[in-house]
Amino acid sequence: MWFIPGSPRNGLHAQWVRNPEKSPPMMLTNEEKFDDKGFVSAPVSKGSCVLIDSLVVHKSEVNLSQNPRPIYTFHIFDQNNREWDQLNWLQPTKQLPFTSLYNN
Repeated sequence: MWFIPGSPRNGLHAQWVRNPEKSPPMMLTNEEKFDDKGFVSAPVSKGSCVLIDSLVVHKSEVNLSQNPRPIYTFHIFDQNNREWDQLNWLQPTKQLPFTSLYNN
């Protein structure tokens, strides 16, 4: 895992948005190119949990080993104090609403 220290202070760098007119039905907006020299290595051990704010510029290099490198991604946000961006590629539906982790 690699990240750019301080990148969240500069705001949103890119966003996957819905684009139902095309296939796949999403596109990356405001994509910036970053110099590889700005990234810092953050080794992650097998079985680790990594929490990353959506504003952190991060990447993972190609897996060159013979072993798979599965990951699970969970998108979490405060539903009480935030409004979900209607352009975001990931949207709740009646059939698949966002799961609440707790109730007030």
